[in-house]
Amino acid sequence: MDLGTGSYSTKHEFSPLRHLRTQYGVKYLDYVIITHPHRDHIDDIFEFNEMTPRTLLRPNHLTQADIVGGNKPSDSAKVQKYLEISNSYNVNITAGSDSDASASNHWVA
Repeated sequence: MDLGTGSYSTKHEFSPLRHLRTQYGVKYLDYVIITHPHRDHIDDIFEFNEMTPRTLLRPNHLTQADIVGGNKPSDSAKVQKYLEISNSYNVNITAGSDSDASASNHWVA
């Protein structure tokens, strides 16, 4: 859930997605959930495509202006990547499908 990052020393930023790939051999994710697109929740967004997620759950009621306005200008590259990814997940999952998790705003690429 979410794509935040952390640090485990003063010199190394921790990438949860990279850690899953390199330490546990995880090659893909079934679901990714982004609760809201602020920097602390999308910091690891550039690793997203490496995990080839099938389904993305995110607050799709937010406009691009809402998302850009809710972030600092210095985070524009991450925000733009989030918007690019969000826009590519544009097929609504229907009830009873293989990806159905009984939620109405799951979308697949």
